[in-house]
Amino acid sequence: MIEEPEMETPKGELIKRISFNYIFSVSGQKQGTKNQLICTKGPREDYHRVELESTPAEPGTPEEWVERTVKILHGIIMDWLRDKRG
Repeated sequence: MIEEPEMETPKGELIKRISFNYIFSVSGQKQGTKNQLICTKGPREDYHRVELESTPAEPGTPEEWVERTVKILHGIIMDWLRDKRG
């Protein structure tokens, strides 16, 4: 995982980027995605907007593995929100 320092834009937005690879084994072969979470907080906002950029790690990786990565991260975030509110 690579976490870049938070930076501030001229508009006053705070942006944090977290880059990571998600690797999994399918029929004995490693597949994966390259990912970047981009968290943005506006100067007058008390919340962050989160975007995910996800691409296949290798040519020929099926699109379904990118979709799998998105679903797994969505699940992690939703679990975190439930725990935080609970």
